[in-house]
Amino acid sequence: EGLSGLQGELPGALVIKDNPALTSFNGLESITWLGGNADGNALVISSNAALASLEGLSGLQGELPGALVIQDNPALTSFNGLESITRLERNADGNALVIKDNPALTSFNGLESI
Repeated sequence: EGLSGLQGELPGALVIKDNPALTSFNGLESITWLGGNADGNALVISSNAALASLEGLSGLQGELPGALVIQDNPALTSFNGLESITRLERNADGNALVIKDNPALTSFNGLESI
């Protein structure tokens, strides 16, 4: 509920990292676009042990001016919520999409538009 006031376009990247009790992004549905950070990433979701869903990010749409990094989220089961992202840019490492160490993922459903 504390972040539910965020809406529209955010001028920088959204980095959600090292939140062991976080289970969802509910309340962030009104964010429609993200900028990037100095590393060239637009969205980083990393090391959130209980995170099972990205559905709260369903408001994101169109092109993101940076990479999408999703790593080390052992409970994450799908990419549902990211369906409206259509394009990513490369980060400083030359990657546009990094998906690593998410053992509960069983498909790439939700990323079809990229």
